Amino acid sequence: MIPFFKLVRLAAWTGARRRIAARYRTRLADVLLDLPTEAAEARHVYHLFTVRRPQRDRLAKALTDRGVGTAVYYPRSVADQPMFGGGERRWPEASRAAREVLSLPCFAALSDDEVERVAAAVRRACERL
Repeated sequence: MIPFFKLVRLAAWTGARRRIAARYRTRLADVLLDLPTEAAEARHVYHLFTVRRPQRDRLAKALTDRGVGTAVYYPRSVADQPMFGGGERRWPEASRAAREVLSLPCFAALSDDEVERVAAAVRRACERL
């Protein structure tokens, strides 16, 4: 259950994350990186700002070396879970996506300077990979 005091702040937090995501999209538009998209009929809340790059692990290390935290929330696709017995052959794109996605910092308290620093670090890392 979500405490009421958090629900009161939900719209403000969502607005802040949407602004952060917009800055990331602007700063990283020309970088070889798949960025999150937003459907015309929907509004993304950017609980996560997950990008995709074939060299995800190298990108994550380069960002960590620059002091930028990243996360991989879903290291395996659902089909690749042991209980489903090897989805790589049946759903190769899902398996590939699980190996390539990486989440960048995207929380309401992130300052403009921090967003700029993260975007600059991502840009530099992608240029060097």
